Amino acid sequence: MFALNLALIGFTTAESYGNFVLVFALSLLAYGAQNAITLMPLNVLLPTRFGQSRRMTLQMLSTLDAAVLIVASIVVAVLGIWTGLPLILCGLGGLLSLTSGAREFHRALFLTNNKPYGLLRLDITAFTTAIVITLVLSNVRPLEDAVLIGLIVGNLTSLAVFRQATHCSLLRLPQMARRYAPYWRKSRWALFGAAVTEARFRLYVFVIEFARGSAALGVIHAGRVLVNPVALLAFAWARASRPILAKQLAATHKRAALETLAVGVVGLTLVGVVYVALLNAVMPYLIAFVPDLGGQEFLKYLPLWSAFAVISVPAICIGVYFQANHRYQVVAISTLASVLLSGLLLGGLFFGAPLKWTIYCLVIGEIVQLLALLYILLPELISARRVQA
Repeated sequence: MFALNLALIGFTTAESYGNFVLVFALSLLAYGAQNAITLMPLNVLLPTRFGQSRRMTLQMLSTLDAAVLIVASIVVAVLGIWTGLPLILCGLGGLLSLTSGAREFHRALFLTNNKPYGLLRLDITAFTTAIVITLVLSNVRPLEDAVLIGLIVGNLTSLAVFRQATHCSLLRLPQMARRYAPYWRKSRWALFGAAVTEARFRLYVFVIEFARGSAALGVIHAGRVLVNPVALLAFAWARASRPILAKQLAATHKRAALETLAVGVVGLTLVGVVYVALLNAVMPYLIAFVPDLGGQEFLKYLPLWSAFAVISVPAICIGVYFQANHRYQVVAISTLASVLLSGLLLGGLFFGAPLKWTIYCLVIGEIVQLLALLYILLPELISARRVQA
């Protein structure tokens, strides 16, 4: 995905890239709902289930997942029409949400079942197919269309080759929904948390689109794409670590869970700092390849996006710790505080604030959330140190 974004940045106009960013942001809204309703429960519940209970839990979650994705893909297409996107991009956005969500469920299942090589094969097949289809179609379709079609075909191909048994049955959806009801009390906070998390990371996309247009969105988002590997690494750690943390906390091994968290926070933050430092060092020499995306103005945004990327890592890691401990409310409320503040500040874009104001708002929001999570985590850290002493 990172490589495809770079191709779009280098070979399309800012407006075309802005349209692609909007489509992708809409599809990620569907992932947020899916993550809260089915993927997080899958990571947390399945490792503690065995035999028939495990099979029934998997069937319940996979059936609900299919229903969620169908509804979410329709919502994405409708929202695309509402924002004024071309109809072809709206339809592709809906299909991308559906197929990417299906692949995400199998990715989560591979991780939960401790089959990282299955996950690797699934991803390699999807990305390789996407690149091939994009290269073929780029000669006859606009590049943003070709990329979206490539991603959809890549998702379908990987699922056809490496699909796992999930026992999904939409005909039994009412029964599965009743079985899921006891988990809803916790999952509803996870869903609310997913909604505000998406707002935390995507709200600026819609604000810029309405306040300044697709061209401005394409210019400023290009900088975020370059630092996105930091967040991608953090979210990959989150997917891999959530089942581990859940097992440790279920076994009341809180000290071990906190050590896992510490390794993630320190390690990922250091990797992020090294990456953005190298990126900022070489970017002045690469700026010539993206003349359509703001030239030197684009370069000025990169240090701010770098700060945002590094600051977001600890909050992502600590949030996963609370999710693994079924404390979804903590993550949801802290994220809500971040979104409310940054969203209020983003309103300045409608009143003449410069584009870089967007990133200042996001950085402030990230700092607020991190401080809130650290404040809630602090008693557990103190308790663990006392036990150790």
